[in-house]
Amino acid sequence: MEKLAQSFYQRALELRGKPLDAADLQRPALVFAPHPDDDVLAVGGTIALKRQRGVEVGVVYLTDGRRAPSSLTPSRLARRRHREALAALKTLGVVAGQARFLDFEDGQLAQHERAAQGQVAEILDRQAADQLFVPLPWDGHRDHEAAFRIVRAAARSCQRRHQVLAYPVWFWEHWPWSAPCSGNDAVASAFFRHSARAWLRGLRTLDRWTDVGAALEQKRAALACHVSQVVPGEGTGLAGLDGGRFLARFFTGREHFSQRSW
Repeated sequence: MEKLAQSFYQRALELRGKPLDAADLQRPALVFAPHPDDDVLAVGGTIALKRQRGVEVGVVYLTDGRRAPSSLTPSRLARRRHREALAALKTLGVVAGQARFLDFEDGQLAQHERAAQGQVAEILDRQAADQLFVPLPWDGHRDHEAAFRIVRAAARSCQRRHQVLAYPVWFWEHWPWSAPCSGNDAVASAFFRHSARAWLRGLRTLDRWTDVGAALEQKRAALACHVSQVVPGEGTGLAGLDGGRFLARFFTGREHFSQRSW
């Protein structure tokens, strides 16, 4: 049942949406990631395809990722995730000089929106990118939603006009890619109702997609660089989430985006 529902929804998104074409893939881009690894999960294949074409791609990490589940102290985890992010970008073909770490505290980005907005505006003024990748404004994580607000406000203050593509990460933590965390009937019922609402919203708004089948192995290798998040035993983060089904969702061969007048 789950596999059938996944296939149906995937097909519905493809039929409703429009793939990024050659012109879109030739546009210099900036990817804004709330945490190290969000860029690879949601946009890794698209980044790889752009770099294979020689297109400039920069990545901006807004928080330090220190609050992810780990046996390391927060400061040590932040340093480790910094190194992992650079290794992943190298795998995707992005040079270290195209990465920026703003290092706001993980989980607290909303408390620093004004400061972050100023830094992002400076980056947008200096970087010749006309395509921006940002988290969905309703992605279900406070740092992701704050990241969207920050980049949108900064982009509106710039003279350059940008194509903005919003990507889902935690949106995928709904059935049929996820299961209720409790066997309680009331909890399960609420979970499925929430999933149905998310499905409908996704169908209305996820209107662009990239075929990243040719870059899947490169994307997989890049995600593997985030050892603290994806290797069992290193932490209790993404690796075991929903028995691995959450991570598997990012390797279907499609990356989905929402392009609106953000």
